Amino acid sequence: EAPPFITLGDVLVEWLPGYFAINTTTKFAEAVSSGELKRSDVLIQGIELTNKMLQTALIDLWRGLCHPDQYLYIVAATQT
Repeated sequence: EAPPFITLGDVLVEWLPGYFAINTTTKFAEAVSSGELKRSDVLIQGIELTNKMLQTALIDLWRGLCHPDQYLYIVAATQT
């Protein structure tokens, strides 16, 4: 059985909890649909991602949007 995929949203919640904070009992997808997440703009290769795209598997984003040096550059621009 394959392990569950890690989404970009899961990574952002773990690595930037001050900007992507959710209740620990809430799943990321539920937090997106309820609007529980704080507003931040997330860009990959200059493309602003929607909340739905934050639920995409990180490996799929890497396959489609990685830089020629094989890194996936993610920018999280916070708004105050």
